[in-house]
Amino acid sequence: MISGTVEGEKDWTRRVMQLAGPEAMQRVGAGLYRGGQAIIADAVDLVPVDEGVLRDSAIVQEPVVSGDEVSVELGFGGAASDYAIEQHENLTLQHPNGGQAKFLETATTMNLIAVQDEVRDALLDLYREVTAGGGA
Repeated sequence: MISGTVEGEKDWTRRVMQLAGPEAMQRVGAGLYRGGQAIIADAVDLVPVDEGVLRDSAIVQEPVVSGDEVSVELGFGGAASDYAIEQHENLTLQHPNGGQAKFLETATTMNLIAVQDEVRDALLDLYREVTAGGGA
């Protein structure tokens, strides 16, 4: 699961959270969701393939807002979750049809800045709307 708590490191971040309230959290969720989709897209390219069941089990859940926290759950497995864990964690497995262990971890690392950018851009757009008098 990817999740984040928006902390007011910058004045505009604090201001938009104060002015827009719940709408800000919805925008953060939308940014996290887009970031999660980017992670899964890259992970699908890295996942080991035998029959394609694991690759086809990729999922990004809609954002969940709880107070001042937003989370987006993503991953692989579903009914094949034990298989997904084994393929992800076992570094000794051979993957003759391509793919690798740590496929989700690698894709997450590859996309950390993109996820941050998505959230920042979502809040920045909202900040511009709120301070321009458009309201949230």
